[in-house]
Amino acid sequence: MASVTNTINNKKGYNQLVLRGIGIICTVIGTVQIAMYPANAIMGLASWVGFAIFAFLLTEGLNHSMGKVLYGTRLFLFAAIAEIPFNLASINRYSFTRIQNPLFTLFIGFLMLAAVDAIRKKADNMIITILAEVVFTIFGTYLMKGLGCMFSSFAMVYIMMFYIAGHIHYPRVFELAICYYIAFYISTQTVYTLTMGGFQYDITTQAVIIPTLLLIWLYNGKRGPNSIPLRYASYGYLPVLFLICWLMANGGK
Repeated sequence: MASVTNTINNKKGYNQLVLRGIGIICTVIGTVQIAMYPANAIMGLASWVGFAIFAFLLTEGLNHSMGKVLYGTRLFLFAAIAEIPFNLASINRYSFTRIQNPLFTLFIGFLMLAAVDAIRKKADNMIITILAEVVFTIFGTYLMKGLGCMFSSFAMVYIMMFYIAGHIHYPRVFELAICYYIAFYISTQTVYTLTMGGFQYDITTQAVIIPTLLLIWLYNGKRGPNSIPLRYASYGYLPVLFLICWLMANGGK
């Protein structure tokens, strides 16, 4: 299958560093909500915005990384390092096997994408590629749910969606259609009910992904500064963030 890039390198917009920064800010807000304001569902939406951005950047990492094994290894190491701080921030315990931090979600997603990408290149057959995309989306979702990974209900769908969009024509139409269908036909977690003209409209958690697409579409396809410290800080900030939120939530104890 011919590859159709999801971004155009010469278009206007911001680079990857800026998009990553937006994702980090949203992740910070969502983490503060988990650790300190668990009942605030509106703040929790920021977590999904951050996750969608990093799910997109995961596909960029797969497509443009010089060393996929190194990229995946780095993801796994930071996921492992972040696990205890995440447990402390979320439930104030050092060990809790029923839920895993979001870096494990991204790591599993990366493994599924790597498998599909290898099949795509080796088979060079549209039907086989589509079957692989469906199978690994389902398998990845069950694996995430079985391990208790964050965002597991829709994470693998979004990750695979961005991957597929990078290899088809009209990627934005595809992404918008998938996100709209999830938000208004599948998602059942209502965070706000809007009343207009005597009718009530339930706004679900997944509806926040639709405006997030606009943030992603403004990405111009350029990496921007990409030094080694920046690369490691992109995920390495999470363990530090979890620890800070835990200390704030517990008054420094």
